[in-house]
Amino acid sequence: MIPNTDVLPEYLVNGGNNKYVVTNRDGRSQYPGFFAAGDVILKNMRQAVVAASDGATAVNSTCEFLAHYDEYMDFLRR
Repeated sequence: MIPNTDVLPEYLVNGGNNKYVVTNRDGRSQYPGFFAAGDVILKNMRQAVVAASDGATAVNSTCEFLAHYDEYMDFLRR
């Protein structure tokens, strides 16, 4: 299965032809504020339950990021 990541900018998608987004276990990509979950992320196990769990994890990470967004932006402006 090849994920449909055509709507994403090329720099967000792993190189090569596999078209997966690389994230850490919290669903965070290397780009601040960009999170991914489910069938588009690069991982060994692919199951519906795992995808649902990944989605919940990515939502939690997104909430944490947004809760500290102003602090993050202040840090970048220095």
